Amino acid sequence: MKRNLAIVLIAVAFLAGTITSGGFVYASFDNCEDPLPKGKPFLEIWEAICDLQDQINALDTRVTDLENNFLDPTPNCLGNAGCIAGYVTQHIDGDTLKVYGKSIRLVLVDAPESNEPGYAEASNFIANTCPVDSFVVVDEDDLQTEGSFGRIIGVVHCNGVNLNEAILDSGLADLFASFCSSSEFENSAWAQRHGCVPSCDPSYPDVCIPSPPPDLDCGDIPHQNFTVLPPDPHGFDGDEDGIGCES
Repeated sequence: MKRNLAIVLIAVAFLAGTITSGGFVYASFDNCEDPLPKGKPFLEIWEAICDLQDQINALDTRVTDLENNFLDPTPNCLGNAGCIAGYVTQHIDGDTLKVYGKSIRLVLVDAPESNEPGYAEASNFIANTCPVDSFVVVDEDDLQTEGSFGRIIGVVHCNGVNLNEAILDSGLADLFASFCSSSEFENSAWAQRHGCVPSCDPSYPDVCIPSPPPDLDCGDIPHQNFTVLPPDPHGFDGDEDGIGCES
């Protein structure tokens, strides 16, 4: 691509009659500003082409980000619902933003409405932590795939930050506690730290182990040799003797 642009540039320069001894100074597209060609008309053309190259490079970066996250979204996504990669296009308030124009509602987050105290602070926190044009991965809530008023409900990962967790930690929004039992993320550490009480699966009456998702293995829990009843959704009792995670 750079080679093609260089060819175009040389052709334009030739037609403009600017390629003379000392009239054209070679520049690398890796650094369009140094050195620069001589002559104001040619300089304007050069700057326009360099600006175009910058836009192409930015687009290449976005395409690479999207390819990487669509091909392997699993590092930031749990369960089986949508794992959406894209760029922030708009902020709505302290618990809603748009990714490529699609509204995303931060699950388990209750930020102040526009007529309530703290609205501006919560909205600004989201805007500053995850500015427009930031690349995000949205982990849709497996238990709320129906959405809310046309919005996707989930956890937003932006700039290495769990946005749901970050605004709750800031104290600028509250946990939407009434939705804990309706959310895939009820048993997440950040949700429990802010008030979600874990629900215990009845298949494990001796200990408190949440129902999936996510699916857990024996290495994911601190318990051993506990009673297991059908249907054993996590599969802790591999030999079906009624004891899970035997030591």
